[in-house]
Amino acid sequence: MTSFDLKVVKSLKTIDPKEWDDLVGLGNPFSLYSFLYALETSASVGTRTGWFPRFYCAFENAKLVGAIIAYEKLNSYGEYVFDHGFADAYQRHGLRYYPKLQIAIPFTPASAPKIFGVVEIQDRLIKFLKEDVKEQGYSSVHATFLSKEIQSKLTKEHGFYERSACQYYYYRDENVKTFDDYLAGLKRSQRKTIKKERQSIMDNKDIVIRAFSGDDLKQDHMRVFYQFYLQTLDKKWGVQYLTPDFFIHLQKNMASHILLYLAFEIMPDGQEACIAGAINFIGQDALYGRYWGATKQVDFLHFELCYYRAIEYAIENGLARVEAGAQG
Repeated sequence: MTSFDLKVVKSLKTIDPKEWDDLVGLGNPFSLYSFLYALETSASVGTRTGWFPRFYCAFENAKLVGAIIAYEKLNSYGEYVFDHGFADAYQRHGLRYYPKLQIAIPFTPASAPKIFGVVEIQDRLIKFLKEDVKEQGYSSVHATFLSKEIQSKLTKEHGFYERSACQYYYYRDENVKTFDDYLAGLKRSQRKTIKKERQSIMDNKDIVIRAFSGDDLKQDHMRVFYQFYLQTLDKKWGVQYLTPDFFIHLQKNMASHILLYLAFEIMPDGQEACIAGAINFIGQDALYGRYWGATKQVDFLHFELCYYRAIEYAIENGLARVEAGAQG
């Protein structure tokens, strides 16, 4: 059996970014070093939110060859899979539910790989993680938004219990080459509704929508969007997990993985005021919608920015699916 050094890593600062990305691959933006490190360096994870990095890593000759993305949790916030019933049950029986261990991408209810390495290394890391859970006195370990393969491995080979929920995605048929092709596959009533809503936005001469990605995406765009993020939280009584620095870090380090739609209102004097925005993350085969916000209500603008533009982009760029996001 090959010898590996298994370690608990509490900060990505100690991991080489290239080694990490070589291991996880570039297919999913949420597993990338830049995304996870943005959460850490911006203080979006840590004492303020109760998420503490605890990556289980395997090294061979000092090179990273396996990893599990995990966090010690002191609460159940920011997971988007609710386990308050478990916490209540523990409390009723005089037991301590927190801290627990969460295999997850913080504040991101989107499918993303979280366990990396060849099969042997994955199995060794999972066993190492379970041993550490006992040593640390965690009440339990939870893994959310997994691939079917990893979910099967955990339940069939490592004693995890399965808890099912559902999300709705748009999967692109290979024959769909344009948005009109997409519409053609819908029911007549759905097709009529979408055409009406999109036409309403197109006919509104006071509204202009622009897309920003890569070199076109500037820090000012992210600063404006952050205000929309806060606006949505205020309306939904949400918790501000992400800091302004998180969005600036993303712009600096992974702009090519971001697709930001901003809507501008043309004022009587000809000036433009940004009134709404939606941010998406670009993967190898999927577009992931995450956050939206607006300072002014415009009929159908939410659907245009968050759904119709995202589906249109996925079709035009050959992406297999759109995950529109949850509670963003």
